[in-house]
Amino acid sequence: MYNRMAMPGLPESEATIEYGRSKVIRLKRELLADGWPVELGGRAFDTLVALIEARGTVLGKDDL
Repeated sequence: MYNRMAMPGLPESEATIEYGRSKVIRLKRELLADGWPVELGGRAFDTLVALIEARGTVLGKDDL
């Protein structure tokens, strides 16, 4: 389960997504684990966000 925190002035799709000890900051395209940045390439970041937003639904190749 994750917690989506709205950021003032940004649409919900630009929210910060928190799950477990990790945080995804979409606007900055940044992943933090225990407060430390995790280096991810652009495609990996996009895939992570798509999987989080799918909330357990299986995504096909075209969806990713």
